Amino acid sequence: MIENNKIKLDFEIKKEDYKALSNFTLFFRKRWTIFAYVFIFVLALVMMIGRASGKLDMPDWYFYFYVIMIFFIILIFIIQELMIRRVLRTDKVSFHIKRQYIIDENKIQIKGGKENRNSEYKWDLFYKGYETKKYFLLYVNIQQAFILPKKAMTEEEIIMTEKILKENMGRNFNKRCK
Repeated sequence: MIENNKIKLDFEIKKEDYKALSNFTLFFRKRWTIFAYVFIFVLALVMMIGRASGKLDMPDWYFYFYVIMIFFIILIFIIQELMIRRVLRTDKVSFHIKRQYIIDENKIQIKGGKENRNSEYKWDLFYKGYETKKYFLLYVNIQQAFILPKKAMTEEEIIMTEKILKENMGRNFNKRCK
């Protein structure tokens, strides 16, 4: 709802929202990260298949090096999933609790929740901001972020939020969707 150039949103963060934030932070916040993982994985796989089929001659230590690379890439994905599940299982104040977010040209204000807090964050306190297809992600540091799901917004609120973030965060706001 938009009143007096303020966007008022009432929603709760769901577990899938947190999972999307965590995966974005690890794999997509830096554009090159996921490409590096995929490139290394494919390169290692091709080398291993080449050696196994006899078409590529390489020393044993190369082969084992590529096996270890694939193992570590798979391990990164498994550890990420396990960490997300652990947070979701243990967090009692972040998920499925209704809060109100009030966005204006000067700040974002957050009200409610189990802790019944009333917090204000001026735009210059944010480290980075991103817009994805489904979310606005506002980082206060490299690990913590506020999630604003677009599904909780009207089209007009999405446009106005994007405008406010661009104006106030400048180069620290990045659009990652078309």
